[in-house]
Amino acid sequence: MTIRQLPQDVVDKIKSSVNITSLNGVACGLLANSLDAGAFKVNISIDYSRGNCTVEDDGSGIPPDEFTDAGGLGKLHHTSKFPSRSSIHGKHGNFLASLATLSLLSITSHHQSRISHNSITIHNSKVLARHHPSPPELRLVSFDHGTRVTIRDLFGSMPVRVKQRASLTERPALDKEWSKLVREVLAMLLAWPSGVHVSIKNTAAQRELRFRPSDKADLVFKTSRLLMQASLADSSDVDCWVPISASCGPVSVKGCICTNPVATRRSQFISLGIHPIMNEFGTDVLYEEINRVFSNSSFGVVDGGENKRPEDSPKLEGFSSKELRSRKAIERWPMFYLKITVPDFDDVDGSDGLESQGQTLSAILDLLKATCYGFLKKHHFRPRKVRLSPEESVFSTSRTLSKSRKPPKKQLASSSSSSRAGSATPVSGDAFGPRADSPFHGWHRVKIGTDSALGANSKTNEAQTKLRDQTPTRPLIGEGGKLLRKPFDEPSPEPEEIPTSKASNTTAAMSALYGDTETSATQPRKRSRWLQEIIDSWENPVFENVQPSIPSIDDTNLPHAPGLSHSCGRSGHANIIFDAGSMSLSSRISRQALTEATVISQVDRKFILVKLPLKDAAPGEQSPALVMLDQHAVDERCRLEDLMADYFVRDESTKQVLPVTEPLERSLIFEVPLEEHSLLDQHRNRFAAWGIVYQTPIPRSSSQPRKVIVTALPPSIMERCRLEPRLLIDLLRTEVWRSVDEGVPLSQPPDSNGDKSWVSRFHGCPRGILEMLHSRACRSAIMFNDVLSVEECEQLISRLSRCVFPFQCAHGRPSMAPLVDLGAGAKFGGWQEREKQAKVRWNSWIEES
Repeated sequence: MTIRQLPQDVVDKIKSSVNITSLNGVACGLLANSLDAGAFKVNISIDYSRGNCTVEDDGSGIPPDEFTDAGGLGKLHHTSKFPSRSSIHGKHGNFLASLATLSLLSITSHHQSRISHNSITIHNSKVLARHHPSPPELRLVSFDHGTRVTIRDLFGSMPVRVKQRASLTERPALDKEWSKLVREVLAMLLAWPSGVHVSIKNTAAQRELRFRPSDKADLVFKTSRLLMQASLADSSDVDCWVPISASCGPVSVKGCICTNPVATRRSQFISLGIHPIMNEFGTDVLYEEINRVFSNSSFGVVDGGENKRPEDSPKLEGFSSKELRSRKAIERWPMFYLKITVPDFDDVDGSDGLESQGQTLSAILDLLKATCYGFLKKHHFRPRKVRLSPEESVFSTSRTLSKSRKPPKKQLASSSSSSRAGSATPVSGDAFGPRADSPFHGWHRVKIGTDSALGANSKTNEAQTKLRDQTPTRPLIGEGGKLLRKPFDEPSPEPEEIPTSKASNTTAAMSALYGDTETSATQPRKRSRWLQEIIDSWENPVFENVQPSIPSIDDTNLPHAPGLSHSCGRSGHANIIFDAGSMSLSSRISRQALTEATVISQVDRKFILVKLPLKDAAPGEQSPALVMLDQHAVDERCRLEDLMADYFVRDESTKQVLPVTEPLERSLIFEVPLEEHSLLDQHRNRFAAWGIVYQTPIPRSSSQPRKVIVTALPPSIMERCRLEPRLLIDLLRTEVWRSVDEGVPLSQPPDSNGDKSWVSRFHGCPRGILEMLHSRACRSAIMFNDVLSVEECEQLISRLSRCVFPFQCAHGRPSMAPLVDLGAGAKFGGWQEREKQAKVRWNSWIEES
């Protein structure tokens, strides 16, 4: 077959599908055109199931000449916004042309300086009708002037995209698309300098949202108001927004950050000028760096407890240090809006364009990290130090943010004893000789020592002054910046002997110059008696003393038998030769081997020593191994799998596997915000599939709080949730917000019959449920220092052999460790002798010993 060129209409569809990817993108693109036209009111109507969208504004309108055959409206690479400017969105001239290729496009406009209404209709890049002027039924009704753009049957010529519309008829998919549209419109309004009234309406779901601008020009008030209208912030957060601004060279950042953390990252917005930078997939580098700075601080930390008195703290017995440590709550993410301005890069559009600007992106990241660090430090959130880019970067912020270097002082400060004696001598800058002209003169030289005696101060200062005066002075740099000598080329002269008649004066002078180190070394500070007793009797629980090694014979110089890996002997006899297989474990331990395990003993009341047969041993031979098992990890694994196996039960009437639930004697009632109440109501059936049954009643009045009433729970987590209700509501909130942020719906147990194991049913289980199951198994398992008999150890190993994952504990750590392969002899301490004269040498070795 010959290679042929694609038809032009196919080429146009391929190019257009790159620019137009979704119905939300179409609505935002038309909103950008309305903002560029100076609109103050914009109405957006959208229908996801049919691929329809209508945007009407009160902008300046389109001139009538553009609707004629000679006009450029709807034509590829035709725009009224060239040359591009930083104050407008459009610049390529391909948006409307791409829309005309993928949909039925209708445009009606009334220019503010003209009388007539004009319209045009395009389908598959072909003009179907032109109206000069428009008939009455097509004219604008809502506004006196402006433009109305109507999109019908978007991607109608692509069967794959048409089939995808069927999924948008379900409520979860509609809610997801609606949430994306609201955030994208909000991001554009935050970045736009003036206030615009925008109305968004979903005709199929009968949902409507209005963004009303504020009269104040304050960025903080504008941000908090828009976020509240989008239900992304609470009314109680209005007074918690803090304005910030920073700049470094041509790069500047201005915006605001809220001191109250939230449970979602949806309230985070960044714009590059008027172009929003969206974080749809949670991988944008700007958002990641900001969130990393906040996560490395105490922002969102609860249960810190460093300011509490010991008598006010509850009893903490039975809790580990990890559980008592300060932790991040669900509300751990910051709310912010940051506007980045880079005047020299007007053509950069979003974060995708920044990736090609290496130095600019590095400068922006440094400035964002430094700004967030300063915000956290000012509000006492204990941020961790941030690492900035090297100073060689053109726009690096490290120079601006580093402390200014102070000029070197021209006077030496004397010691405290010299100041009290009044013998401090000022030294001019010329007294330093060649070192004063060194390029390292700004470095501070610090000497650590002790105070000298008072009697030797005057002579010491005179000696130091004499040494400086005798130093010849040569300039370092001559005229024209020529280097006359090397820095530090002239060595410092040796100090002359200070004449004195008493040895005490010499000692005092040397102490003043070099510090009285001898006195501090010869007179150590004595410890108190009670402290010494504590140190002598204290045993370090972390770094215990190493036990003395077992005495052994140094056989490095003894002859070894060829082909053997180890031998021991005395007086030059290599008589006892151990099996080479005992030094390594070349085979595998299987779950079947646990059923044939032989318990030897409990070791140190912590481990269980057993002998296991190895898998893949040589044919006809049995190769056992010694294995040490962690008694806590083994019992923890057994209890965890028992809890998971009893989590579901098969209903004989319906032949379905359902979670085991028990009604609560007293229902747990939680008050939640409006948006969380709506999310929990949407996921109610999904949580019920995991055994968490709750109700979300709607109050009669909008002023009343929204409540979630939990009525039934699985028995395995019910007691923990009843004692600590915070864990239950945190579980629910974490799962719903994770599904919103990551775009992953909450999973339900797969439909399976009772023949399948519990492993397949727990696929997609909420993390909070798994954590509580792990915690219960850990707390109720056998602990270290629990004495076990041989029969109890055998029962424990038998239970472990029936587990699905016997080789790891509930937290994923190994539950056993192989020690040694006993070899084919299958005897403890088995060893091999040479075939010739083995018995004779053995007897002789015993006699010699």
